Amino acid sequence: MKYALFHSTVAIIVLATAVAAEEDRLEGQVINPRSHPVKRVQVEVYRLDDPRQRLTTLTDENGGFSLPLRDLVPPRPNALLQNHPNPFNPSTLIPFEIEKRGHVRLDVYNILGQRLITLVDEERPAGFHRVQWDGTDRLGRGVSAGVYIYRLSTGNWHDARKLMLLDGASGRAGGNAAGLVEDAGAHTLGVKITGEEILPATFTWGWGSGPLVAEVKGIEDLIPPEVVDSKTGANPFSGTSLASIAQIVSGH
Repeated sequence: MKYALFHSTVAIIVLATAVAAEEDRLEGQVINPRSHPVKRVQVEVYRLDDPRQRLTTLTDENGGFSLPLRDLVPPRPNALLQNHPNPFNPSTLIPFEIEKRGHVRLDVYNILGQRLITLVDEERPAGFHRVQWDGTDRLGRGVSAGVYIYRLSTGNWHDARKLMLLDGASGRAGGNAAGLVEDAGAHTLGVKITGEEILPATFTWGWGSGPLVAEVKGIEDLIPPEVVDSKTGANPFSGTSLASIAQIVSGH
């Protein structure tokens, strides 16, 4: 028998937005490409560094969902951690944690108290962060070898630590002075969408990263009406389980 197989992909679009800092919720909607809501599918969010910590909900009649992330990732106290490597040359990472979303400023000073560069000066979500410094000042000029002070402030809280640059960067051209380094862990969450009419889909979502799009195959894609027996006109997959259909279509 010959079958005419027509494959299409159902795009499940999850609009994930962390709202106000005091709420820390993951809210969104699951819809199909025709903008119709996909209801009663399971949305599961879990920590990548500890998958045992997870939250689960079902989409409502409008395909919407809401999960309180504060229950999944409890707030940690503010902390400015030691840079690594230290001493360093040519660059180092400065890690820190903030208890709640808010404005963060991270500066580097010389031992005379003169500010050389501001590495971070913006709002950041709660959680763990790392920032890279390549030993240059705000004009991109390499600084000399020696001891420097980096200071973190958020809200009414602040702390400072020392770091040491070996050899110095004054003889080389400056590049990008700083860059945020994202970490997979409590700051990044795993998301899994499952349901009777869709194949499971898993992906990651960064805290406060905005809209998230995931694509899954729906059962209507695995048993499309165009798939017929060329002789009888019947759908040969009728009554077959979703798992079995997936194996047949994928050739496994």
